[in-house]
Amino acid sequence: MNLDQEENALRVANQDVNDAEARIQRQEDLIDELKKDGHDTVAAFKLPARFRCSTSMAK
Repeated sequence: MNLDQEENALRVANQDVNDAEARIQRQEDLIDELKKDGHDTVAAFKLPARFRCSTSMAK
């Protein structure tokens, strides 16, 4: 793999991480709405937290 290919692969990987973080934020926002409506969201918040851990390791 040459330098241009490596740089492109890194750009793609960074975009994937950014996209994942945006999806996680959207999930957390939806869970916040459910919580405001009185739903039990304790378990719901655990999954996005795990995703955040995974994306932080990818950085």
